[in-house]
Amino acid sequence: MKMNNLSVSDFLNHFLLHPPPEVEPVGVVAQQHAAVLIGIVDKVVPTILLTLRDETLRHHPGQVAFPGGMREAGDLSPANTALRETEEEICLPANTVNIAGSLAPVFSHSGVSVTPIVGIIPGDARWQANTQEVAAIFEIPLCQALDITNYHGVQLQRQHPPHQVWFSWYGKYCIWGMTAAILRSLGELIIAPSAPYPEIDKTSTDRERLS
Repeated sequence: MKMNNLSVSDFLNHFLLHPPPEVEPVGVVAQQHAAVLIGIVDKVVPTILLTLRDETLRHHPGQVAFPGGMREAGDLSPANTALRETEEEICLPANTVNIAGSLAPVFSHSGVSVTPIVGIIPGDARWQANTQEVAAIFEIPLCQALDITNYHGVQLQRQHPPHQVWFSWYGKYCIWGMTAAILRSLGELIIAPSAPYPEIDKTSTDRERLS
């Protein structure tokens, strides 16, 4: 699939009919669980919603990230975690997001299993940063975020085997680490060749089935 002029319908046609593989990492045991929201804003030119973490935060200060966080006892699923944390961080009501699915969990070096949740956000939705956690909220065009040629890898030799870290830039924002790796993985999934399927008509009924 070509990234130029990628619409939300195009994205959903591929993502829903060709789910990502469930890859179990070898020798990794999760000590904690978290989830993040890959929020796709449904506009004429779709975007992905990202945040810049506040410099005063203990973990990953000043980094570009998806909204999300650690699982709490009352969360029934990774999607619940991602939506609850998103509402806390950027004041986006959970009931405005239509969940399309998830990617395989990504494991951090500290033993945290992070599940990326893909959700569609209405184009007229509004959000506001919780200034205790988020320094800025910005959008990156979906076609650019999923274009794997925009990502550059660096091999880190601090451990064996070497660890690949991905980097990309959007304006003044450097997107790197787990956030960049998740976006690049989603991009690889969407551009993967596949057998033709009938088009999904993105009616209101279809959208309701995503919730």
